[in-house]
Amino acid sequence: MRVARGWRNSSASVTFSEAMNASSLGATTFTVTTGTPAALVLGTVIYAGRTATFWPREHLVSNTDYTATITTGATNLAVGTYKVKVEENDGARRATLLAD
Repeated sequence: MRVARGWRNSSASVTFSEAMNASSLGATTFTVTTGTPAALVLGTVIYAGRTATFWPREHLVSNTDYTATITTGATNLAVGTYKVKVEENDGARRATLLAD
């Protein structure tokens, strides 16, 4: 995702196609990074309905690229674990789903 000028107090959200184990979604399984090498952005994850939202602890930097990643520690209620990597670049969002 790219933070546009004026949107520094923004969040990153992922909506799942099925219910997730809420206790498996947190700061270690839904991460946001920036830069090379990747620097972790500190924040809080809230899960409601089928949507997990990452709220950064501090304002994001304008005109900066960030990568949001869901790790293999996130589990759904039906099948188990899988990995989703979501990347947004210049407004185009790409999600990759990998089953364990």
